[in-house]
Amino acid sequence: MDRKVIERYLKMYPELDKELERLQGDLDYYAAEKEKYQGMELPEEQKKSMLQTIEAACASCAKDIQEVMKARFSIERAFRDISPLQKEIIQQRFWSSKDRPDTWETIGDKLRFHPVYLKRLFKDVMDRILNVV
Repeated sequence: MDRKVIERYLKMYPELDKELERLQGDLDYYAAEKEKYQGMELPEEQKKSMLQTIEAACASCAKDIQEVMKARFSIERAFRDISPLQKEIIQQRFWSSKDRPDTWETIGDKLRFHPVYLKRLFKDVMDRILNVV
Protein backbone atom coordinates (compact mmCIF):
# COMPACT_ATOMS: atom_id res chain seq x y z
CA MET A 1 0.00 0.00 0.00
CA ASP A 2 1.18 3.50 -0.74
CA ARG A 3 0.58 6.80 1.04
CA LYS A 4 -2.49 7.74 -1.00
CA VAL A 5 -4.19 4.44 -0.21
CA ILE A 6 -3.36 4.76 3.49
CA GLU A 7 -4.70 8.34 3.50
CA ARG A 8 -7.92 7.11 1.89
CA TYR A 9 -8.30 4.48 4.62
CA LEU A 10 -7.40 6.98 7.34
CA LYS A 11 -10.24 9.17 6.12
CA MET A 12 -12.57 6.17 6.14
CA TYR A 13 -11.23 4.78 9.42
CA PRO A 14 -14.23 5.67 11.61
CA GLU A 15 -16.44 3.90 9.06
CA LEU A 16 -14.17 0.93 8.17
CA ASP A 17 -16.39 -1.58 9.96
CA LYS A 18 -19.36 -0.43 7.88
CA GLU A 19 -17.24 -0.74 4.74
CA LEU A 20 -16.25 -4.28 5.72
CA GLU A 21 -19.91 -5.15 6.32
CA ARG A 22 -20.83 -3.74 2.92
CA LEU A 23 -18.08 -5.70 1.20
CA GLN A 24 -19.05 -8.89 3.04
CA GLY A 25 -22.65 -8.32 1.96
CA ASP A 26 -21.49 -7.96 -1.64
CA LEU A 27 -19.47 -11.15 -1.35
CA ASP A 28 -22.49 -13.02 0.05
CA TYR A 29 -24.63 -11.64 -2.78
CA TYR A 30 -22.15 -12.85 -5.42
CA ALA A 31 -22.01 -16.30 -3.81
CA ALA A 32 -25.81 -16.52 -3.93
CA GLU A 33 -25.83 -15.36 -7.56
CA LYS A 34 -23.24 -17.99 -8.43
CA GLU A 35 -25.41 -20.72 -6.92
CA LYS A 36 -28.46 -19.34 -8.72
CA TYR A 37 -26.74 -19.38 -12.12
CA GLN A 38 -25.24 -22.83 -11.56
CA GLY A 39 -28.75 -24.21 -11.12
CA MET A 40 -30.27 -22.41 -14.11
CA GLU A 41 -31.00 -23.99 -17.44
CA LEU A 42 -29.08 -21.72 -19.79
CA PRO A 43 -27.01 -22.30 -22.90
CA GLU A 44 -23.60 -23.51 -21.71
CA GLU A 45 -21.66 -20.58 -23.20
CA GLN A 46 -23.94 -18.01 -21.57
CA LYS A 47 -23.81 -19.83 -18.24
CA LYS A 48 -20.01 -20.04 -18.40
CA SER A 49 -19.75 -16.33 -19.19
CA MET A 50 -22.03 -15.34 -16.29
CA LEU A 51 -20.17 -17.57 -13.83
CA GLN A 52 -16.82 -16.13 -14.93
CA THR A 53 -18.13 -12.61 -14.38
CA ILE A 54 -19.50 -13.50 -10.96
CA GLU A 55 -16.25 -15.19 -9.96
CA ALA A 56 -14.27 -12.14 -11.05
CA ALA A 57 -16.56 -9.95 -8.92
CA CYS A 58 -16.10 -12.33 -5.96
CA ALA A 59 -12.33 -12.25 -6.33
CA SER A 60 -12.31 -8.47 -6.55
CA CYS A 61 -14.52 -8.16 -3.49
CA ALA A 62 -12.39 -10.62 -1.50
CA LYS A 63 -9.28 -8.65 -2.46
CA ASP A 64 -10.95 -5.42 -1.30
CA ILE A 65 -11.86 -7.05 2.03
CA GLN A 66 -8.26 -8.15 2.54
CA GLU A 67 -6.97 -4.67 1.73
CA VAL A 68 -9.40 -2.96 4.12
CA MET A 69 -8.54 -5.43 6.90
CA LYS A 70 -4.84 -4.95 6.31
CA ALA A 71 -5.23 -1.17 6.39
CA ARG A 72 -7.32 -1.32 9.57
CA PHE A 73 -4.74 -3.54 11.24
CA SER A 74 -1.90 -1.23 10.23
CA ILE A 75 -3.72 1.90 11.37
CA GLU A 76 -4.75 0.38 14.70
CA ARG A 77 -1.26 -0.91 15.35
CA ALA A 78 0.26 2.48 14.61
CA PHE A 79 -2.36 4.24 16.75
CA ARG A 80 -1.21 2.27 19.78
CA ASP A 81 2.26 3.78 19.48
CA ILE A 82 1.65 7.39 18.45
CA SER A 83 1.30 10.38 20.72
CA PRO A 84 -2.03 12.01 21.63
CA LEU A 85 -0.98 15.03 19.55
CA GLN A 86 -0.44 12.83 16.49
CA LYS A 87 -3.88 11.27 17.02
CA GLU A 88 -5.37 14.75 17.24
CA ILE A 89 -3.62 15.71 14.01
CA ILE A 90 -5.20 12.70 12.25
CA GLN A 91 -8.59 13.56 13.71
CA GLN A 92 -8.36 17.20 12.64
CA ARG A 93 -6.96 16.34 9.21
CA PHE A 94 -9.46 13.66 8.20
CA TRP A 95 -12.42 13.36 10.55
CA SER A 96 -13.39 16.91 11.44
CA SER A 97 -14.91 17.75 8.05
CA LYS A 98 -16.72 15.47 5.62
CA ASP A 99 -15.90 17.22 2.36
CA ARG A 100 -12.12 17.36 2.28
CA PRO A 101 -9.18 17.36 4.68
CA ASP A 102 -8.53 20.47 6.73
CA THR A 103 -5.47 22.46 5.66
CA TRP A 104 -2.30 22.33 7.72
CA GLU A 105 -2.74 26.02 8.47
CA THR A 106 -6.25 25.45 9.86
CA ILE A 107 -5.06 22.54 11.97
CA GLY A 108 -2.08 24.60 13.16
CA ASP A 109 -4.40 27.40 14.25
CA LYS A 110 -6.67 24.99 16.14
CA LEU A 111 -3.83 23.12 17.86
CA ARG A 112 -1.55 26.16 18.23
CA PHE A 113 1.43 24.60 16.46
CA HIS A 114 3.28 25.59 13.32
CA PRO A 115 1.87 23.82 10.23
CA VAL A 116 5.32 22.51 9.21
CA TYR A 117 5.74 20.84 12.61
CA LEU A 118 2.30 19.24 12.32
CA LYS A 119 3.06 18.07 8.81
CA ARG A 120 6.27 16.43 10.05
CA LEU A 121 4.39 14.65 12.85
CA PHE A 122 1.81 13.49 10.31
CA LYS A 123 4.58 12.17 8.06
CA ASP A 124 5.97 10.22 11.02
CA VAL A 125 2.54 8.62 11.56
CA MET A 126 2.27 7.74 7.88
CA ASP A 127 5.76 6.20 7.92
CA ARG A 128 4.79 4.16 10.98
CA ILE A 129 1.62 2.89 9.30
CA LEU A 130 3.47 2.05 6.09
CA ASN A 131 6.13 0.15 8.03
CA VAL A 132 3.44 -2.03 9.63
CA VAL A 133 2.03 -2.89 6.21
